[in-house]
Amino acid sequence: MRHGGFRGIGFAAALTALAGCRASITIGGRAEEEFNESAAFEDVGSLEVDWRNGAVTVRFDDTATQITARGTKVVLAASPEAAEAAMDQFSIEWLTRESFPLQLVLRFDAPQQNATYRADVEVVVPAAVALTITSDDGNVEVDGNQDDTAVNLDNGSVTVEDQRGPTTVVVDTGDVQVTSRDGGVDVQVDTGRIDLDARPLAEDAVRARTQVGAVVIRVPADFAASLQLEADVGLVSTDLSEFTVTNLVSHLRSVSATLNGGGGRITGTSDVGNVLFSSLD
Repeated sequence: MRHGGFRGIGFAAALTALAGCRASITIGGRAEEEFNESAAFEDVGSLEVDWRNGAVTVRFDDTATQITARGTKVVLAASPEAAEAAMDQFSIEWLTRESFPLQLVLRFDAPQQNATYRADVEVVVPAAVALTITSDDGNVEVDGNQDDTAVNLDNGSVTVEDQRGPTTVVVDTGDVQVTSRDGGVDVQVDTGRIDLDARPLAEDAVRARTQVGAVVIRVPADFAASLQLEADVGLVSTDLSEFTVTNLVSHLRSVSATLNGGGGRITGTSDVGNVLFSSLD
């Protein structure tokens, strides 16, 4: 991951570190250390969570007055001394990217060798913000955003709930579940199941693509869209009874149709796996 164009927290007026590490424990070759870091949220236009290993949870709470990140850092090394030394090189820090409006970055910073580094984090955000999460390993959960949400993950599951705004998810290996109240949804997975409950706006697109795994898509019965579903090795199953359907072409492994006159677009594809589509109503 690239980290160019950052300013450290000590030099950014928009950031305020309120609390550092709470406790440190070392047992055998394992060291643990709690962290609780806060930053001012004023003038923040976007939030990036730049992570490597560990669960990431982001939730939105309009009673909060600032953005906080709390959790536990864990280091595994060959000895207690090595674990303690490695912990000294492991930091969770707030940075700002040189941009306007202000981009706030929460970064997992640790060496790439000599130890295994992990941190599970919960981030609490006071208000809607364009959110990007990038991580190598670990489950990701996002709850209650009313702005764009984008997740790029190598290994782990992704759950996005109560989302208002466009959602984009790219995962190498892991399942994805999205519940969206407004906005388009675009999910791409190499290996894993995709489950979408989407309430897109008019003209929006809902796309789900996986190489290995099932795809399940549900939209409101009044959503107007073109529908294209395909399963190379697997079956396509649809329940179109709640929609006004025209131009229907249906086969075991593909279905295309126009729903409610068209307008938006729904695409679901799986190379190896079943594809299912129905109404939310």
